[in-house]
Amino acid sequence: MPTPPACYHCGLPVDSSERFSLNHSDKKLLFCCPGCRAVAQTILSSGLGKYYDYRNETAHQADVDAQVADFTLYDREEFQRGFVSRDNPQQQTALLNIQGITCAACTWLIEHRLEKIEGVDNIHVNLAKHRASISWNPQKLALSDIFGAIETIGYSPSPYSPDREEQLLEAEQRLATRRLGVAGIGMMQVGMYAIALHSGAMQGIEEIYRDYLRIVSLIISTAVVFYSARPFFDAAWRNLKNRSLGMDVPVSIAIGLAYSASCYATFTGGSDVYFDSVAMFTFFLLSSRFLEMRARQRNHLMSQGIAALRPRYAWRMQAGAQQAEQIPVDELRIDDEIVVKAGEIIPADGVVLEGESSIDESAFSGEYLPVDKGPHDPVTAGSINADGLLRVRVTAIAENTRLALITRLLERAQKDKPHTAQLADRLASIFVITVLLCAGCAFAWWFQHAPERAFWIALSVLVVS
Repeated sequence: MPTPPACYHCGLPVDSSERFSLNHSDKKLLFCCPGCRAVAQTILSSGLGKYYDYRNETAHQADVDAQVADFTLYDREEFQRGFVSRDNPQQQTALLNIQGITCAACTWLIEHRLEKIEGVDNIHVNLAKHRASISWNPQKLALSDIFGAIETIGYSPSPYSPDREEQLLEAEQRLATRRLGVAGIGMMQVGMYAIALHSGAMQGIEEIYRDYLRIVSLIISTAVVFYSARPFFDAAWRNLKNRSLGMDVPVSIAIGLAYSASCYATFTGGSDVYFDSVAMFTFFLLSSRFLEMRARQRNHLMSQGIAALRPRYAWRMQAGAQQAEQIPVDELRIDDEIVVKAGEIIPADGVVLEGESSIDESAFSGEYLPVDKGPHDPVTAGSINADGLLRVRVTAIAENTRLALITRLLERAQKDKPHTAQLADRLASIFVITVLLCAGCAFAWWFQHAPERAFWIALSVLVVS
């Protein structure tokens, strides 16, 4: 029975009627549903067809109702609280969670699609966090139009939610832990067999036992190469498709060649196998990247902790009232008088009118000792009132507080690459080309003088790089 054709967009089977199709560049493209056809037509008509060449995973099936989704509620200011910041009257920035991102090509597509829209000033999509930071001019473009543009190319945008991001980070960590665990166990097991093989080579070992140990090592190493080392091969393939060279290219070549040569020696009775080196190399590389990921997540959680310092409620004094009323922080206004009790977090920047207390400002200054505050002294949102009762006049609220400024600077620092990192990216391709040329030259020279050593010396050059 012939295999049914696959949907050009999502890869699901297409029925034989071919009722959902699209002609593009003298080709008939087939789709499983009108949603996938509509999304693909939007992508291709926008000149972003390279997305289908760059991606290494198929997209999710498009929602049939994607074209009629209503996002106009997000144009109202009260619905934008919590995920939209107002930089100035001509620019606002929104943080969005985006469902459906599967690979780097997805981030490329979303960024290039929004860059074509007049009014969008800046767009950055984080592949690992499935989060987008979008700056736009509200006088030229509505936020609902941005939501709609993302929806029409097959992704589901929603206001930024820390809970959703936390789930994505946990999933990333679980997957990385599993890959590292498989590589670690495989390295130890193959290392045990390698000791027996090396001892047998010196003291003598029957071929039947040697071949048995090699085959078991091959089985374990196969799991390490095709599961644990998969991120290296995926990244190398993306680099080659994008016509760029990163460090994953020589890494993948080294792992692939060492594994292939060891398999060949196993089945042909060759002199040496290097399954232990393959597993060990993979484990150490994954360990370094796991530590890097943990450091990145720890920095992210630290920035989230700073943002969480802002309380949800405040005690505001009404004119002529004897007692303060509790209100949401978002309802505070400039020159409001608020009461901050002992142990509470100060909800807004302000100046002390009455009372004396010690304020914990360690989150901002790093100084663990409380700072004494009295009348006419400034206080900062997010700092903690340690012991006294304070009456404070509000001077800055919401996105204009010092706490909000620090949060935005942290977000920008995590989003933008420093100059040294950009320089390293530009030099990486030159370095990789040099390494590949050196490996090739080493192979050519040793092939003329000692052919049996040429392959392994060239391989060692790739590994050392």
